Amino acid sequence: MEPVTLKLQVPSEILVGVSGEFVPVGRPDSTGGEIIPQLWGELYERLETQHLHPRWTAGVMTPGSTPDTLTYTACVRRTDAPGVEGLSELVLSGGPYVGCEHVGLLDTFPQTALWFYHEYLPRSGYVLADQPHLEIYDERFHPGDPASVVILCAPVVE
Repeated sequence: MEPVTLKLQVPSEILVGVSGEFVPVGRPDSTGGEIIPQLWGELYERLETQHLHPRWTAGVMTPGSTPDTLTYTACVRRTDAPGVEGLSELVLSGGPYVGCEHVGLLDTFPQTALWFYHEYLPRSGYVLADQPHLEIYDERFHPGDPASVVILCAPVVE
């Protein structure tokens, strides 16, 4: 069964988080499976020191320092992390996005990402915009729950 796709308007946000470069899924030397969980661990460790538990988080992907890499930032809204030190600020411009809902454990998320970027988007007719790509973790995300939802989003031109 193919994931549910949707069109959404992402609001402008000021986010804070921790970043690192990775080689994306679909390449034999992909490093996302190692790097991205480490970034989330670091972010949650910093939030825990302030007893903060945001209900909305996002993974923001931007071009890396080489053509083969992306920079991933594990983020929360700045307003959800008052007083947390060591986080870098990222301004998300917002705008139109097309997304797909990954339902299931994170172990199968790479297959959803491959389908979204290599099958769905090329035949969708959407033109990608020069904005960050997103993973949105809202109140439906519960690690370890097979009914957990993550929204994978690509910016598009309207």
